[in-house]
Amino acid sequence: MTSPLAHLDADELRVVRSVGAVFNMNPKAIVGPVRLRHIYAARLATIILLRESGRSTPAIGRALKRHHTSVLHALKGDSPAARLPDFAEKLQRARACRDAWLGDEEARV
Repeated sequence: MTSPLAHLDADELRVVRSVGAVFNMNPKAIVGPVRLRHIYAARLATIILLRESGRSTPAIGRALKRHHTSVLHALKGDSPAARLPDFAEKLQRARACRDAWLGDEEARV
């Protein structure tokens, strides 16, 4: 059986795992179909971080198994998940985690 994360490239997987670690959830839930608020908040953080890394909305949609218009809607900035009390702090921690993993890989090269 194929892993639900097998379609992700190395950078996408790094972001999904970083967000999963910070939001205290399995990375499979982030790319899964569930739409609960805490999972959507993690998915939104993933969308933001992937967009910051230069991914297009169709590429982000493919990574998260969503239509690119869902990604566009999430990026509009009026999401209820973005207004959760600790969302900004968790997003910043996920950025730091992603950047630390990136720094580790650059040090090995």
